[in-house]
Amino acid sequence: MDEALQPVIEMRHLRIEAEWHVDCVERSVPMPAEVTPEMQRLIDSVGLEFARNLQKLEDLYARFIKHLRKLSLEILRRQSALAYQDFPSDSPEHMLGFHQAVHLAGHTAQISTIRNLFRQTRGESARFFPDNPTYPK
Repeated sequence: MDEALQPVIEMRHLRIEAEWHVDCVERSVPMPAEVTPEMQRLIDSVGLEFARNLQKLEDLYARFIKHLRKLSLEILRRQSALAYQDFPSDSPEHMLGFHQAVHLAGHTAQISTIRNLFRQTRGESARFFPDNPTYPK
């Protein structure tokens, strides 16, 4: 796969996952545990336009946080249990809020690393930690 395309794919993935999380807090919909033909059509309908997906991700995240703030701890526990009903039962009670934050942070780190490595392969300096000896030149 072309390294330049990886951040675009990651952004699309984050947007799709954010939509699922928003559905969990707004409409009490469980997180998809399997890809049905209908779900695949919805996934396929999301394009690879980085700027559009970034804007949509920002909008979705704002909605997610807005609704999350309204939830009491007890309601968050119930929403998490509902959202992850088809996943392993050892998930934390607050999984709904925790998962979304950790998911975004992990992919953001991947995107930053890929961009750094891509820039370095083109002879450009890395944007993050450019003098870090752990980033090969």
